[in-house]
Amino acid sequence: MSIDPFTSYKVDDLTNYAMNDLRWTLQRKKIGLKRRTRATREQCVMDRRSKDLNLTFVKSHFRRKECVRYVMNPNAKVEGDCFCGMQPELHLPPSVLMHPPTVTQPPSSAGNMSIKTLIEEEEEDEDDDRRGTRRRSSILGALNIRQLRTNFLSPLRLPIITRTPARPSSMQDGHSNAKSTSNNTNDNNDDQNKEVGLDDEEKARFWDGLIHVVGGIGDDEIVVFGGDLNDHNPESVSVSEVTPLDEVLVANGITLRTQGRHRSVVPGREGGWVHVGGQRLSGEKWSIDTHVMDFPTNAYGTITFINETAGSNKPAKYVRLASDTLMDHVLTLLSDYWHLLDPLRPQLVISVTGGAKNFKLDGKKKAIFSSGLIKAVKSTNAWILTGGMHVGVMRSVGEAVNQGQYIVKIKRKSFFAEERDHMIRGIRCLGVVPWGYIRDRELLVNPDVSKFASVRYKVEEKVESLKPLSLNGDHTHFLFVDDGRRNSFRGVDDFRTELEEAIMEGEPRGLGVPVVLLLLEGGINSILKCTLALRRNIPIVVVAGTGRAADLLAYAVSMTIQTPSGRFIMRKGHKTQLMNRISITMRELQSHEVKHKCMEHVIECCSHLNMITIFDINSSEELDRYILYALLTGDAQTSLLDQLGLALLWDRPDIAESHIFTAQPTWPPGALEDLMTTALLEEKVEFVQLFVINGLVMADYLTVAKLRHLYNQACVPNSHLARMLQRSSHQQHSLHLLDVHNLLQVVMRQHHDPPYLADTSETVATQPAVSYLTFQDPYQELLLWAIMSRRVSLARYLWQRCESPLCAAVAAACLYRALWHSLGAKNTDIRQEYHNNKTEFESLSVDLLCQCYTQDSMNAMGLIERRSAKWGDMDCLELALMGQNMPFISTPAAQASIELNWRRGMIRAPFYAVLIANIIPILIFWPKLFKFQKLGDNGGDLTILQKVIVFYKSPISKFCAHSTIFVLFLLLYAYVVLFDFKYNMTWREKLLVVWMGTYMLDEISEIASEQSSTLRGKISDWRNSVWNRFDLVALSLASFALALRMGRATFTWGRITYAINTTVFYVRLFRIYRISYHLGPKLVIFYRMISEVLVFMALLIIFILGYGIASQSLLHLNRNYVSFSLPSLSNIIRDVVLTPYWQMYGELLLEELTGEDERLCHASSCPPSAFATCATDAINSSDDINNTCHQECLCENSKDYSWVVNFMLIFYLIIGNIMLLNLLIAIFTYVFDEVQENSMEIWKFEMFRLIREYDHKPAFIPPFNAIEYGWRAGKKLWKLFCRKKRENLDDYMKETLESLRIFEKEAIQTYQARITQAEESSIQNNIKRMSDKIDKIAKYIDQKEELEEIEEDLEWIMKETDELKQNKEPPTRAHTPLHPMAESRPYSGVSRTGTPALARYKVDAVSRRLDHLQQQLQQNKDSVEGMFKTVLDRLDRIENKRKSEK
Repeated sequence: MSIDPFTSYKVDDLTNYAMNDLRWTLQRKKIGLKRRTRATREQCVMDRRSKDLNLTFVKSHFRRKECVRYVMNPNAKVEGDCFCGMQPELHLPPSVLMHPPTVTQPPSSAGNMSIKTLIEEEEEDEDDDRRGTRRRSSILGALNIRQLRTNFLSPLRLPIITRTPARPSSMQDGHSNAKSTSNNTNDNNDDQNKEVGLDDEEKARFWDGLIHVVGGIGDDEIVVFGGDLNDHNPESVSVSEVTPLDEVLVANGITLRTQGRHRSVVPGREGGWVHVGGQRLSGEKWSIDTHVMDFPTNAYGTITFINETAGSNKPAKYVRLASDTLMDHVLTLLSDYWHLLDPLRPQLVISVTGGAKNFKLDGKKKAIFSSGLIKAVKSTNAWILTGGMHVGVMRSVGEAVNQGQYIVKIKRKSFFAEERDHMIRGIRCLGVVPWGYIRDRELLVNPDVSKFASVRYKVEEKVESLKPLSLNGDHTHFLFVDDGRRNSFRGVDDFRTELEEAIMEGEPRGLGVPVVLLLLEGGINSILKCTLALRRNIPIVVVAGTGRAADLLAYAVSMTIQTPSGRFIMRKGHKTQLMNRISITMRELQSHEVKHKCMEHVIECCSHLNMITIFDINSSEELDRYILYALLTGDAQTSLLDQLGLALLWDRPDIAESHIFTAQPTWPPGALEDLMTTALLEEKVEFVQLFVINGLVMADYLTVAKLRHLYNQACVPNSHLARMLQRSSHQQHSLHLLDVHNLLQVVMRQHHDPPYLADTSETVATQPAVSYLTFQDPYQELLLWAIMSRRVSLARYLWQRCESPLCAAVAAACLYRALWHSLGAKNTDIRQEYHNNKTEFESLSVDLLCQCYTQDSMNAMGLIERRSAKWGDMDCLELALMGQNMPFISTPAAQASIELNWRRGMIRAPFYAVLIANIIPILIFWPKLFKFQKLGDNGGDLTILQKVIVFYKSPISKFCAHSTIFVLFLLLYAYVVLFDFKYNMTWREKLLVVWMGTYMLDEISEIASEQSSTLRGKISDWRNSVWNRFDLVALSLASFALALRMGRATFTWGRITYAINTTVFYVRLFRIYRISYHLGPKLVIFYRMISEVLVFMALLIIFILGYGIASQSLLHLNRNYVSFSLPSLSNIIRDVVLTPYWQMYGELLLEELTGEDERLCHASSCPPSAFATCATDAINSSDDINNTCHQECLCENSKDYSWVVNFMLIFYLIIGNIMLLNLLIAIFTYVFDEVQENSMEIWKFEMFRLIREYDHKPAFIPPFNAIEYGWRAGKKLWKLFCRKKRENLDDYMKETLESLRIFEKEAIQTYQARITQAEESSIQNNIKRMSDKIDKIAKYIDQKEELEEIEEDLEWIMKETDELKQNKEPPTRAHTPLHPMAESRPYSGVSRTGTPALARYKVDAVSRRLDHLQQQLQQNKDSVEGMFKTVLDRLDRIENKRKSEK
């Protein structure tokens, strides 16, 4: 067994390590040649106020439409229906429609009534009064009207009005109306309000003024108002109060409607209903303007779908509104009351239209559509807009939403309530549904209009013809659009298009969110919807392959060309072909006029070709990519920077690279900086790489202000980074880089960077230029930010571009370990994440170092020994030691550097020779034993004195000398303890005390040499070594023993402490074994087992105490606590603890388990007569008398319990000997196997720790080391106060450091190229490439016939051109209907032309060719599938074989 720790390395190999400037300088320097009660009630009140405000907004801004006069429709599909779609009995008079539904509350029994105190009842009455007043004053406050002394919902009554002067400027839109409700709540009880009335003349003047308000403005704005002046006191309204009514109505906009959307009626002077212009209604012709009236909405609340497969557990919100509702009110509802802008503002609205009843997606098409839609929604936080029904494309969208739906927890503050947590759905799917076509819509009407309804709704799967449809349960919000018609799917398209347009409109009028229309299948209504969208500059995505309108529009787009003037027209002769396709695909269109109208709409859509994107659902591409294409080609995105921001939002770097950066290869300075910040925060690595490649300079981008902004944005509340920075931050709000510096000082022990130290709140306020400071290595600063903010993918990319990637990888692994260590044991997920990332960066550092070592061993060692100023001049090995990066320290390059440091300054120095030379120094100069490196002045040989200094300051020499002297110390200690421990201290004991004092100096020196910059950190690092803990115990016991032996009364305890400390000092001798790779790992096993033994003893002591106390209580009956003394206490401990402990090891002591033969009689158990007799006769002390007394009393004998003790012993030995000991053996076996598996790594790591320890030890051996410590202290003081000029070593090593930097960059590029090549040659990539090729072949075969048709068209054009040149009459081209196979085949994405008149044999030839190609495709697919199956089977067999071998 060799003692030399480096026998695995040949000495001759060390001669090849030449000395460069870096090593020469460093070696010489090392050697010395250099953080209820009232509140709950108030919160409830605030919640009620918020709900009342929401209710007031809905009731005051949204209305419904009802047909009030029945006119039979002779052409109705259901006999007797009105033109509105309702039967005669369903037409109710306006007076009934104005009545709210009444709800009868069941009387509550007295037994169920809760008992309340008088105070509580009074408080509830006050709250009810306040709520009632608030509800009554809501709409009046919006109109600046002080009091309304009649029921607003009473049938056709004009309120008695007293008014305060209107403030037109205070109310500008619906949103401000709602908010002003709360401000006017307390205005209802003004005692100064004045009531006035109207006589007949004043009535007429009132209505003239009202109609003047309505009609005088023209058709732009009209008002809906109900009432009957005949039912009121004529004196209740004054003419002077009526005249300015137009100011109130016009200023507040509560009952206004826009031009052309609606015409309404007002109560006539004679009690009948008249038109606004004053004309009487006619019953001869039904008109929506005259027969349909506006009433307050009566359907609002939430829907809970009771179907198990419908939606989530969270109810969906809904409201019923008129089809001519102002879009400002709708947007206010969505944003401020439904909070659809929380937690993130949508970046896109996807409006889906298409087939309704008969449309269905199956199989692969459904998967492609669902995955693409949900991916687009999640990447942009988009809204989905559909028709909301449980049929057709709307149902398909709902199924996709159901699969991708998720719940988000956010904090939200209502109007009055405090901020609290809310659970919301992440995907927002809005259904814009016609009220008249909803199945069971009567369930949605509020039973009590004073509060929101909570409806339980059942979705019916069955779809009946001409019957209303059920709602889809996967939608989250519903807008029920009411145009007065029933049982008709009409009146929604215009409203929906206007809503989309309002969403697209910029702020403040709109939301400024782009909208894309998605078309799947559909009929003529879908084409009309596309036409309306394109007119409003809404781009559309046509999903070709879904049939009908989608395929028709896709075909028309493929036949559209652009003229030189920029117009888009169809190719010549293809309108007839388009009409033929309409006849085939749109079979529900019967008349020629309707077909022709459909064709006109299609052609109009094609005129906006730049806003139409075709997606083939049969292809292998993704839908979300085509939606992005549609946005890029729309008119909303004009600049390339906006398009790039959109591509970043969608996380589509492929589009940005292929379309945007190619269009503009160079960008203005600073144009990409904001996008780079977004990409970093969202961890979009591909975009970060694109920005760097396309001109962004990271050194100019990353300033102190940018890095400070990144840290503040990454500090999400309750995140690990936020909690750590709060501990080191002195600021309550924003963080600065000084706080990050303090954190790095704690976790990394050392951190030095001037920009971090300069960024404080005071410095930024006084010196703004600090925010524009840059960093020497910006990628390394971003790497640290990415690591601490848990952006591991971004950290991998930033690591590759660091100036020193090797040191960055080691520092990253060290930082991950520190973050892992800072978390509690309960944070298992985050701890596992940190552990995995630490392992990954350890692997990166090892792979990169091995790559460098393969290319150039000397430069690789130079990279290891290069010191980093950022980390306190620590090199890679010291960082790896601090991070316990054993794989890095175990690499050949690291071990070669460690070996050189072990024999610092010497090329050849055998261990035995060093051991002898410490005693006989003359051997140092023998060349056969020692060979020195050329560390002399100017790179020459060392002088004799320098050789002596090099030898005695090398770690191997220090180790031998200190180990030898420690053996002598143990001999002296043993002699003093055995023979020379007297009351009066002898000179040998005094020498021993001084000697132990010098060891204390050694430990203090070790603490001072630790990497941490703080005393607490240094002590913590020093305590990490188990040997230092042994030293602490040994020296503490020695100090305690010395204090005890100095006292007369404690002298004996001093001797005991001295004797015990002997064992600890001898255990310290194990440190010498650390240099052996045979014994070193065994020591690791030894101290790893100590903690396991403590765990075992914690389990064993329970059974020992349980059995020991139980057995001794039966064996010794006469123990008395009064007689407790130190000897008796020691006997009890021996019997209770030690006896069970020895029994576990086989010393059963069965003779002691029989108990003592003594009887214990209880006097209290004896009868009084017997007790007196026994007491009187006790003088005789006769045995017969005692036996007689004992028979009458209760007596015990310990021998009677021996069988119980033996029975307990059986179970104790089973548990102790069989279970616990075997458990301990199993634990020891696990520890041994674990350490043995990594024994070499552990030994190398511990060996480097030992070398570093002895590197800082003095060359003088104890007790003379105090001399060198004094010299070091004096030298330190001289450097602080007396040295005038410091030697600059950086300039001397500049060229070497530059060459190392270049070498490291080349190595990282080589390493990345090797990794990329390995990934490309993997089996998964090969399978993917083969799959792509098969898809291309299939697509080529599908397009074969269409390509042949194009060739024939070209031949026909060439023939026509030739005849025109010869002045001949050009032949007319006859168009034939599509081939049946071509008609039924879905659109494939390639332009198709009209089929010319072909010969029959030619058609047959094409068909045969197509069949042949299809057969070949099937054969190729079968062969490829067989090959894939074979490869997978082989992989499975290999994997199973490996598992069986393990």
